[in-house]
Amino acid sequence: MCVDLQSAEPCNGGMAGIPVRQRKSVPRLPIGQRSVIAAVDAATVRAFYDRWYHPSRMAVVAVGDFVPEDVVRAIAKAFSTESPSRQPAEKGPGQFPGHSELRVSVTEDPEAMQTEAVLDCKTEARSLTTVGDLRDDLVMRLFHGAIGQRLHRLSMGPDSSFASAHTSTANHTRTIQSYELVVVAAEGKVLDSLQSAVAEIARVQFHGFTKEEVRATKATLLADLQTCLAEKDQCKSSFWCDQLQRHFLSHDLLSMMSVEHEVALSRRLLDEIMCDEVSVCSRRYTWPQNCMIKITRPARRGLASLSSRLLPLGTRPDTTPESLAQLLARATAAGASSKWSPTELPKELIRDLPPPGHIVVRRDIGTNPDVAQPQELPAVTELELSNGAKICLRHTTFLNDDVQVEVAARGGLSEALQSPGLRAAVHAKTLANELGPFGIPPETLYEMMSGKRVELHTQINTYNRILSGNCSPEDIETALQLVHLLFVSWLQVDMQRLEMVRRLMSEAAANREHDPMTVYQNRACEVNTNGSLLYRSMTRKEVEEVDCSSSCGFFDRCFAAPSEFFFTFVGNFDLPSLLPLLEKYIDSIHCDTELVLNFTPADVQMPQQSVRVALRPDGRANRQRTPQCSVPSD
Repeated sequence: MCVDLQSAEPCNGGMAGIPVRQRKSVPRLPIGQRSVIAAVDAATVRAFYDRWYHPSRMAVVAVGDFVPEDVVRAIAKAFSTESPSRQPAEKGPGQFPGHSELRVSVTEDPEAMQTEAVLDCKTEARSLTTVGDLRDDLVMRLFHGAIGQRLHRLSMGPDSSFASAHTSTANHTRTIQSYELVVVAAEGKVLDSLQSAVAEIARVQFHGFTKEEVRATKATLLADLQTCLAEKDQCKSSFWCDQLQRHFLSHDLLSMMSVEHEVALSRRLLDEIMCDEVSVCSRRYTWPQNCMIKITRPARRGLASLSSRLLPLGTRPDTTPESLAQLLARATAAGASSKWSPTELPKELIRDLPPPGHIVVRRDIGTNPDVAQPQELPAVTELELSNGAKICLRHTTFLNDDVQVEVAARGGLSEALQSPGLRAAVHAKTLANELGPFGIPPETLYEMMSGKRVELHTQINTYNRILSGNCSPEDIETALQLVHLLFVSWLQVDMQRLEMVRRLMSEAAANREHDPMTVYQNRACEVNTNGSLLYRSMTRKEVEEVDCSSSCGFFDRCFAAPSEFFFTFVGNFDLPSLLPLLEKYIDSIHCDTELVLNFTPADVQMPQQSVRVALRPDGRANRQRTPQCSVPSD
């Protein structure tokens, strides 16, 4: 483990002790205090080892392709030298350290990239050793999924005070468990964002979830279970190591079940779980009793007295326990005042589909060794469609529930070098992701994809454009529908949303300027590429000058002509069923214009002499000549 104690100790030391403040290990980080680590002697370390690291409390897990008897003998031999006289230390009694008051921690971290608020509702740890425990765990997972959908939709609103938010269950110690709400706040709106997110939990406490919200979350969970079942014999060794470790440490029920039994039991329990049961889980978020609020924000220059310090409570009127307790009360009242207004989702991704095209050329190459009758299925199938698109198909059962998708074309950001829109081109993908590259708002598409395992992402690199991702074989038609929408849809420019995205990008750029690693990387790229914008992060000023309309136009042009792209599908698909779908969704894409590609070289000029740059903490640099060489990569 490598820990930067200088930065970690002041930023996290105060937070680490809040959940268990009255214990003797508090206040300090779990790794210890810097002064103790620097001055400890060997005898003390050996005594600690002899007391706590005893073989009777250890388990050795070995998973892999080996002869079990040989491994058992090797393990026995390795531990046979332990002295039998050494006795393990007695475990202390586990106690739940409850408290009646709201606890608060506010820190400023010079390396933080965003402002984050955490509501932590502490409770006694729950076990997972019976079927009833498994049912309770499934109910809680449904709650996290359903509230996550709400928070995601709220975060995408033009007036949202937070960039993202989610809930989770965390285990602090053997006896302490907490239900967390994590909010990534917009600059200067951390308290507003916390109040807004807490209000949604309170809304569920008073009014519950809708049946459709729970149904959609169940569908997603069932899809995950189906993947586990389909790939039960294709898990990595690390998965089985984790299972056995959980069995040793907590006697976890699931660690003792076969995958088939777990999936079958989980499906039966999910059928029995009702909407009201999921809504009741919101009441596990209780305040102010056993509740903590932790706020971390980037430090700004000019705030040296506060930088990397745990701010004393009461130094800011709005972050005292009393003020934050009032904030929680306002959030509760706001949630109780009105019900959630669900958004009506489109019934289908594509309403009007053009007539399908046809396959012009088909080439079958080799035979496929992954099937029972290799002669019946080619190793690779290459297609050329009537609209000029080129497709390569490779069937494999490396993973039973997986199809990899990649759609690539030459020409990327370097094509914008000769125009004044390079900055706009660099941010095209970011804006598209926020507006919806498939012609559907991201929050709406997120809910429409409930129960489907489809992930597709766009990239615009220096010399190429790529759409890549994966899907379940059962959802390959949905994936092809999204590919179709990417090419036929234009980004819907919403000025309110554009301003929100610009604000978030500007805040991110400002925070990067205070991150030492980003400052170092940008300086290295500046030296190695003569300051090329293609290989460094934008400054806040540059972000604010981006023409968002030009960014959207560049993205639309990048994904317009299917004839420029090479479509690749690799996975466990049925070839005869896939071919008509390709004609239906890919060959129905028509484009009259193509992006003019000159394959412009990037404006990268390597240093003509060796250069050394010594960075200071404020990001400024002194340049000296010294032997040094670096090469930029795409």
